[in-house]
Amino acid sequence: MTIARTGTALAVTLFLAGCAGTSSPSPGSASAVTVQPSGTVLPSACAALVTAGTELTSTVRRFAVGAATADEVQVAAANVGTAVTTLRGAPYPTPGLDGLESALTRTRDSLSARPLDVAAVRTAATDTTTAAQSAAAHCNPGG
Repeated sequence: MTIARTGTALAVTLFLAGCAGTSSPSPGSASAVTVQPSGTVLPSACAALVTAGTELTSTVRRFAVGAATADEVQVAAANVGTAVTTLRGAPYPTPGLDGLESALTRTRDSLSARPLDVAAVRTAATDTTTAAQSAAAHCNPGG
């Protein structure tokens, strides 16, 4: 029974190692195992970016009609920023993040302008969402 458990554990370990994309050590090197990105972090980060951009647009629409506060728009913009930061840390480049960050800065700046220009906030947020969707469309291993 112990042999069966050990064999099963070994099979599961080898299977999981194969799924993670491990590589074999080269001859003469230490027997360390290098785990490559599993491919699940990047797609979830891309999805988070699209979700955050969509939420920003929705919040700005509510803001434009008085159903959301500027603070709520700031939180939605911060969520886009968090998604960008996550993608910046990904092992693969994501084209469009610089333009997205620029649009996000315009959104944040428009929220702090006095007097507040709702149309400028809406335009900047729309640009941010469009940039987020564009970046997410290019969000894949290898660029």
